[in-house]
Amino acid sequence: MQNRLVLLAASLFLTLAVSNPPAMAAEFIYGTFLPPKHGAVRTLPPIFERLKKESNGELDWKMVSGGQLFGGKASLDGAGKGLADGAVVILSYFASALPTAFTLIDLAIFGENPLATLAASTEEFMLNCPQCMADYKKRNTIWLAGLGATHQKLLCAKPVTKMSDIKGLKIRTSGGLGRLAKALGGVAVGMGSREIYAGMQRGQLDCTIGTTGWLMSHRLIENVTHVYDYPLTVTHGQSTLTMNLDRWKKLSTKNKRLMLKYSAHLAAVVHINGYAVDARRAKAESKKKNILWVKPDQKFKDFMTKFRSNEITIATKRAKKRGVKNPEKLVASHLANVARWEKKLAGKTFDAESYAEMLWNEIYSKVDPEKL
Repeated sequence: MQNRLVLLAASLFLTLAVSNPPAMAAEFIYGTFLPPKHGAVRTLPPIFERLKKESNGELDWKMVSGGQLFGGKASLDGAGKGLADGAVVILSYFASALPTAFTLIDLAIFGENPLATLAASTEEFMLNCPQCMADYKKRNTIWLAGLGATHQKLLCAKPVTKMSDIKGLKIRTSGGLGRLAKALGGVAVGMGSREIYAGMQRGQLDCTIGTTGWLMSHRLIENVTHVYDYPLTVTHGQSTLTMNLDRWKKLSTKNKRLMLKYSAHLAAVVHINGYAVDARRAKAESKKKNILWVKPDQKFKDFMTKFRSNEITIATKRAKKRGVKNPEKLVASHLANVARWEKKLAGKTFDAESYAEMLWNEIYSKVDPEKL
C-alpha cells in the first residue's frame, strides 16, 4: 500500500499543473502500462470525468499510465491484489490464469468488423459466458469494458511485397497468432508491445502483427518500411477496464449500474476516438514517410481461407488442454454472435456516443449488477 501511494503521488505531481494546490488521494486508481498518448489512454479521462459528475463524486477515477504501477503481464494481479482498483488487461498474457476467457483470443482470426466483435465479446462476458467471468473472479477481478482495436496487419522493417517474402522473418506475435506466423513460414517471437520498437531497432524482430495505429503510438513509423495491407485478425475479449472485485462489491447498486453505463462509453471511445482515429492518422503519416502499403494477391487470400478452416478445431483442442469445460459450446456461441452482430451492424456508422448507447441498450442495460 505504501508503494502504491508513493507511485500515485509521483504520478499526480507530474500530470497535474504544479500551480494547483495538492490534490486529495484518488478514490479509485486506474493503472495501465500503455503510454499517455495511446488511443486506449488519452480517450479515457473525459469519460471518467463524466462518471465522477454523474455519481456526485462517488466514482472518482484517477489514471496512472505508462506502466508506473505495473506492466502488461502484471496487470491482472495489479488489479486483483489492489495495487490499482482497475486496469487494462490484455488476455493474450493470461492463457493459464484466464483459461476460458482466453479462448476468445484464440478466435482472433475470425471477424471482419471490429465494432461487431467488440459487441459480441461484450455480450459474451455480460450475458452468455459465466465461466468467462468466473475466470476473472478467481483472480479477484471483474471484466467490465471491452477493448476493440482496429484490424491487425503485418508491419515490417524489411521488404514484404509477396507472401514468399515472409518466409524466415522474425515476427512478433501474441496469443494464437504464433500459429499464423509459423504457417506463413515466419519465426514467431513472443514479446510485449512496449518492446517492439527496440526489438526492430536491434534486429530481434523483422515484423509485428499489430494495429496500424502502432505506427504512431509505438513509434514504429521510424522502423517499418512495408505494411502488408490485409486484415489478419480482429480483437476478441480484451479489456479496457478490469476492476478489483472487492471494490466492485462495496459499490452501491446505483453506482454499479453507473459503472456498467460508463463501461459502454469507455469501450466506445477507445475504439472510435482512439484506435480508429490513430489508424487513419498513421496511414496518412506513413505515406509521407514513403512506407509502402502492399495489397496481397489471391494466393495469400486463399492461404488465409484455408488457415481459418482449421482454427476452430485447434482453438477448441487448446481450450480443452487448459481445462476449459465444453469449449465447443463457447466457440460456437461466440462465432455465431460475431456473425449476428456483423449482420446487425452492416452498413451502419457510429460515433462514440451512438455506439455506447447501442451497447447500453442491447447489452449492459439487461445486466443485473447485483448478479454479475
